[in-house]
Amino acid sequence: NFLFVTNLNYAMNFLGGTLSMKNSRVSNGGVFTAGDGAQTATIRLLGGTNAFDNGLAITNNATLTGGGTIQATTTVYGALSPGVAIGAITNNGDLTLTNGSVLTIELAAYTTPGVGWDYVVVTNGALTLGGTLRVELSGGFMPTNTQSYLIMTNSQALSGVFGNAGNGSAVGVYVPPSPSAVGTMRVTLNAQSVVLDNFLPPTTGTLYFFH
Repeated sequence: NFLFVTNLNYAMNFLGGTLSMKNSRVSNGGVFTAGDGAQTATIRLLGGTNAFDNGLAITNNATLTGGGTIQATTTVYGALSPGVAIGAITNNGDLTLTNGSVLTIELAAYTTPGVGWDYVVVTNGALTLGGTLRVELSGGFMPTNTQSYLIMTNSQALSGVFGNAGNGSAVGVYVPPSPSAVGTMRVTLNAQSVVLDNFLPPTTGTLYFFH
């Protein structure tokens, strides 16, 4: 699970498949790119600190998942999904979610961030929001309207907005694989954090469909 790429004379191309990483480092002078934009590619973090000295890019058909720390300027064009089940990803450096990206947050228990639900932390860099926020439930868990879930924090002021969820708006909540939402939660964009709360189930006879 250890990867070290340091030779400036060679490039490493990760075009597709799954790459599991733990305490790894890429410092060969180029941005480490997951996927070629056509094939499915997954970077699965298995813990530790994974450094990409010249940046990390997650292409539109790629996914960043698992748990651990990334030391990089990271740009997500594809999917960001912390945890193999529930987990936390810390990005030490700028993290940008582009307009085509999807951030999936899974809620499984009302305990603490990164343990009961997915969590993204940004330190020493800017957090720029964009793309789609998707909220999923697992393990039969169902939140209540009095619970709040801190899903993202940043050491600096965050910028941007999710394309499907502005500050104070509702986002659909799903139980995969069903395509219909089991309710909604309110998205609050604070100066340095993103919070979900106010879960509301659908009224009788109503199905929610969100994009």
